This record gives sequence, C-alpha cells and structure tokens, in this order.
Amino acid sequence: MKRLNFTFIFFLLWLGAKAQSYTWKDGSNSINQSGAYLIKGMTSPMNHPGAREGAATWTDKNGKLWLFGGQGYDEAGAFGFLNDLWLYDPVVQDWNWVHGNNLCNLAGIYGTKGAADTLNIPGSRKGMISWADTSGNLWLYGGFGHDTVFQGYLNDLWKFDVAAKSWIWMSGHKGVNHTGIYGTRGVTGLSSYPGCRENAASWTKTDGTVFLFGGKSSAQNYLNDLWQFNSNTAQWTWMSGDSLANSYGIYTQPGILNSSDQPGARYGSSAWIDGSQSLWLYGGHGLASFGASGYMSDLWKYDLLTNKWAWMKGNNAINQSNSYGSLGNTSPTNHPAGVRLHSAAWKDIAGNFWLFGGGDTTAFGLIANNDLWTYHVSSNNWTWMKGNPIPNQFGSYGTQGISQTFNNPGSRKHPAYWTNQSGEFWLFGGFGFPASGSSGYLSDLWHLKVNALALGLNTSGESLAFEHLLYPNPSNGEFYFESSGIIGSAEFIIINSLGQEVYREQLFSEKTKLHPALSKGLYFYNLQVADKKTAFGKIVIE
Repeated sequence: MKRLNFTFIFFLLWLGAKAQSYTWKDGSNSINQSGAYLIKGMTSPMNHPGAREGAATWTDKNGKLWLFGGQGYDEAGAFGFLNDLWLYDPVVQDWNWVHGNNLCNLAGIYGTKGAADTLNIPGSRKGMISWADTSGNLWLYGGFGHDTVFQGYLNDLWKFDVAAKSWIWMSGHKGVNHTGIYGTRGVTGLSSYPGCRENAASWTKTDGTVFLFGGKSSAQNYLNDLWQFNSNTAQWTWMSGDSLANSYGIYTQPGILNSSDQPGARYGSSAWIDGSQSLWLYGGHGLASFGASGYMSDLWKYDLLTNKWAWMKGNNAINQSNSYGSLGNTSPTNHPAGVRLHSAAWKDIAGNFWLFGGGDTTAFGLIANNDLWTYHVSSNNWTWMKGNPIPNQFGSYGTQGISQTFNNPGSRKHPAYWTNQSGEFWLFGGFGFPASGSSGYLSDLWHLKVNALALGLNTSGESLAFEHLLYPNPSNGEFYFESSGIIGSAEFIIINSLGQEVYREQLFSEKTKLHPALSKGLYFYNLQVADKKTAFGKIVIE
C-alpha cells in the first residue's frame, strides 16, 4: 500500500462553506453606478470603476487585481462598452485608474503591430479572454465591441506592458467579424489564428501556454474549436474541434478519453485547469448531442497528453434542472444546471473546482443565481456549499469590510472575478440583483477567504507532519488509520464540508480501526498530537 505524506499545505484546501464568509469590501449595494475617475495613475479612495459586466481580469505576481473594460457605465453616467484599465490593491483596499478612457463606446487605436505606444488602446468591448504571461504582462483577446470604426465581434490580440504602461497590438484584425484561418489541426502555422468571437472559455498553464475554446461569432453561430497560443512566439495552433460553427457534441461513455468525443459548440462556459494541467469545461449555452440550442450542464476534460476529450459528468441534453441535494453534502446526483451562463469559476489550492452564480436574460427576463458549488476532482461529484437554491436573490451586504456568515452577493451573471496563490476569491460587479429594488449593473466588490481555523487546521506553522496511511479510501464508513508517528495519546478528528467537527476519537496504537458512522460524502481529517495538527487529508464515504 502506498504511503501518503500529507502536509499542512495539502490540507489547507477548500474554501469551505458555512465555515467561510463573504466580505463586502468596496463599491455600491445599488445598481447602475457611474465610475469615479478622479486621479489617473494613483491608488485613491476617490477612484472607483463603474458598474459593468463582461470585463477582463488578471491577478499579477504581487496579488493585485486588474480589470479592463466590459459593458456598463462611464464617468458621465452613459451606458456602453468600456476600455478603461483599473488596478485594485487588496492591501491598501483602493482602486487605481491606470489607463484608458473615462467615457464609453470609443474606438481602438492600434498603432503599429508589435510596437508599444502610449497612445495605443484596445477599442471598448466586453466578453474578452485574458491572461498574464510569465513576465507579468497582461494579454487580451477578442470580445464584442469597437474596432477603429465599427462595432462587432473581434479577434485582435493585445498585450499590456505593465512596466511601460502601454498597449501593444500583437496580432489579429483591426476590423470586426473576421473568420479564422485554421490550417492543419495540431500544426502551428504563422498564418493560423482563431476567428472573431466573444464569451469563449480559456485556460492558462503554469508555463504561460494559453488555450481558447468556443464562444459566439454571431448571434446564431456558436463554436467548439480549441486553440493553443504560445505567448513567447505569439503563434496559434488549432488543436481540436470543428472549423465550422454549430457542431453538436459527441458523447460516448462518461469518464473515458475518446478520440471521437467532443463538446458541442457553445459560449459562456466555465473553465478550470487541474494539477496535471488537463483542461476542464462546464456548461454554457449551445448545442448538446442533438436538437436546438439551450443551457448546458455537461462537464468535460481535455487531456493534453493524448489530445482527447472525456465527457466526465452531466447531461447530454439541454435545459436540465439543478439538483442541489442538502447543503454541504456531496452526492453523485448533485449538479448545478438551470439557466447558468457566465459564472465565476476558480480552483482552490487543493485542486477542487468552484463555481459561483451565473445566469442569462431570457424571454422571461433575467434569471440569475448566487449559489456556490464545489466539484471534487477525486470523487467526480458536486457539492452545494452556499447561497440560495432559488434564483434572483437580493444581496445580503452586512457592514462593509466585516465578514459575516449571512453575507451573500446577490444573484448575477458575468461578474469579474480573480483568485490569488492562496486560493482567495474576489468578485466584482456583473448584471444582477443589489441589496433591494430591481436588477441592473453592479459595482460591488466581494471577498471570500479560506477560514483555516473553522476547518480545524493548525495556522501557527508548527506542523509535525509524518507519514501515515488511511485505508480503504473511499470506504463504506469503516477504515484503518496507521502511522508509526503516534507516540502516546493522539486524537483523530473528522470535519464535514461545513467546517463542523463530526467525529473525534483517541488513538493509542500505531494502527486503529475507525467506524464513525457518517453519511455518504466528502470529509476532512486531521490528527492532533500534543495540541498540534500533524496529519491531514480527505475521506470519501460511499
């Protein structure tokens, strides 16, 4: 049997659920607020971006949060597409208007391709993809908005040089609504590039390699092409999917990599990248295995070693209902679904995937969510962690700057969001529900942080981690804990997904059989010896 060495860092997983609380950090708890562009280039409490949705975001190496564009309100209170660039400092807790315009619906200034110029600026837009390279520069691709003259779907690629504070037009067209040049699948070519689109999914590997999937190239044209971009060579490679729009998905056997399988064309999906650098894709609006387009709840994984997709979970039909189960309890039947586009999606430091909110404007008006879910890669199951199972909820703001268990952002779609190396989550704006009144564009900033103490962790840094073995895992509720590191009395503690202690037993030998009689689900354990947490891990009870 393989021995596992769980350290404090490994178990500082998981943002928790009730054990975690939102904090309303900044911004208004009402809708449609204008931006405040008082001091350019300086962090100031007088600066604040206006309400918006569909903005691009980056987290830099210092943990600061960048925000670009979107659709919303400028300084004059006019509504439209934006091209302002902002920086939020979580330590100072204020905004810096770094670059761009304080008015909406402005054309781009492209300059010379590949050359930096302080006058360069992308046109106002929403629905872009964005990433930071290994040098800390910010990249921006596509979206829907303004070129030099017209408005439409874009495929221009930009880089923002943080040190020089200037934009560089790297590639793509100055105009709108251009199709891509695909070349040969899997072969990098100087002439290959993706076509214009908005609301694509994207992933960034640790080495700076970027992947782009799908999106929408017109009101009725959805895409399922997968592209790879090398930031060092600035070259695109068509990896998978179809060169034509509106392809159906191919679903064979769940959990199996298959060269014929592929997600259907879609936009507004959520994306994660796991520890092995596989790409994960969830939901969106588009085409499933047959029929008309609709809202999707399928989960896919793309393996970069084999260049194959695997349908991991979820339905191969559209417009499925949510299945929440009970709060904090993992179950194979749980899944987020319903009207769910443009959610916030991030990964915690343990590798679990998180999903917040999302929605869409339908024939019946806005339908939006504020539920919080986690997906456990190891068990292939979803858990509803927080928020309301009923859509269109107002926000519970509490006191600004104070974390409280009843705080919750209002239901919304297309917010801006960030994570940092500690797995902390930040949420800004979107289109949805404020504290009261009607729905609209939001400008509130929220923070969710891991509460290690609520999960029974040792935060002092004094860890006595040693080799141990817990087996079988998963189990039917009975298992053995074995370790040569137990000297004298030790306590084995189990914590549920709500951060609540549900089991504690004293151990007096190197091998102990445990039968805590817990319901099915995902749990966490730690071993406490001499008042120090020494071993950490996860338990799955089936």
